[in-house]
Amino acid sequence: MSFLDKIFDIKDEKEITGLTPELKSLYIYQKFKKENKSILFVTSNLNDASNIYNSLSHYTDKVWFFPMDDFLTSEAIAISPEFKTTRLETINNILKDDKQIVVTNLMGYLRYLPEKQIFKNSYIKIEKDKDYPLKELEEKLFDIGYKKETTVTMTGEMAPRGFVIDIFPVNVEEPVRLEFWSDTVDTIKTFDINSQRTTKEIDEITIFPNTEKIIKNSFDIPYRDMPKHIKTTNISGYMDHVTIYDNLIDIKNNYKELKEEIKNYNISSEREKNTKYMFDLEEIFEKDSIMYFVFFSLSDDML
Repeated sequence: MSFLDKIFDIKDEKEITGLTPELKSLYIYQKFKKENKSILFVTSNLNDASNIYNSLSHYTDKVWFFPMDDFLTSEAIAISPEFKTTRLETINNILKDDKQIVVTNLMGYLRYLPEKQIFKNSYIKIEKDKDYPLKELEEKLFDIGYKKETTVTMTGEMAPRGFVIDIFPVNVEEPVRLEFWSDTVDTIKTFDINSQRTTKEIDEITIFPNTEKIIKNSFDIPYRDMPKHIKTTNISGYMDHVTIYDNLIDIKNNYKELKEEIKNYNISSEREKNTKYMFDLEEIFEKDSIMYFVFFSLSDDML
């Protein structure tokens, strides 16, 4: 038995106390190596999730971050585009079915997502010499979050013009130019975004979604209404995993504050008082009833 195995030779793992943030990371990593499942680690706030993710990144490259803004920022102002990109990257990586560690905060844990198969089915694979009706392809790209522009300047954009579609998929480093002969893909090229010159020709490209809201003609549909249109789950629905909660008391307390915040927001914006924006924590506990562990960090007077 190694030194770390001796430290974490805990018989009752329903509640673990006295771990510093670094020891939490070591415990999660040790657990990850022993388990035949992925691990989902849930914190009460974004700062703690970020710290644990950064710490775990020193031990393994199989760790992913699923961050979500606070409620008022995401609903009343704007969702962080950087966080959205990170979440999509995490989803796409855990769909590879490898064993992974995913770190999220309470808001990320409660976030509506399309069911796993719906998200997987939204990938668009384009192959040279195959037929793809141009108008239909444009609509599909729009439905998975690609914004139509005159020219492509950043990821998440597409620029259809005649028998050419430029698109910058979120999962590649350079934009792609699809050239058609009628509805048949004649060439697929990557190109430099500044010079517009071709960098190489390829035979196929798979385009990943640029949104978590996979709904046909979804432009005018608010994110909060996604469950009315498609089957939804949270991030745990994408994983074969064990869930570890970091200080369940703090998570529950923060959830109570969140519910009050939502209640006041519904009043101030004159919405129905029962308007929902995410899953209830109780719903997730029922769905995610896999064994869990609770950590409590050492307080200052215990150090």
